[in-house]
Amino acid sequence: MIRIEFYTKNWALLKSIEIESQYVPKAGELIDGGPLLEMPEDEVHNFFVTKVIYETTKTGIIPVVTCRQWLQGSRQEELESRGWLPNTTGYVIHDDEH
Repeated sequence: MIRIEFYTKNWALLKSIEIESQYVPKAGELIDGGPLLEMPEDEVHNFFVTKVIYETTKTGIIPVVTCRQWLQGSRQEELESRGWLPNTTGYVIHDDEH
């Protein structure tokens, strides 16, 4: 079981969904959320995984995947700003800021 939290480009929560999956997306990967979210065709369906946190429960550990709507951005710059790649820009966003 994993939980995926889908956010708009402005960080408004669209939906939080729990699904069965053997695969946990990694930061920097893209998820096509359109079918799962039942989004209209003219909406942006791609979501950029910004972080994965493992939540502890009484029955085990659940991966919580946070992702944000994504349209033609620089994944390298985004990963650098979040500390997943060596930073070449000098600007860093910390997890507690989002």
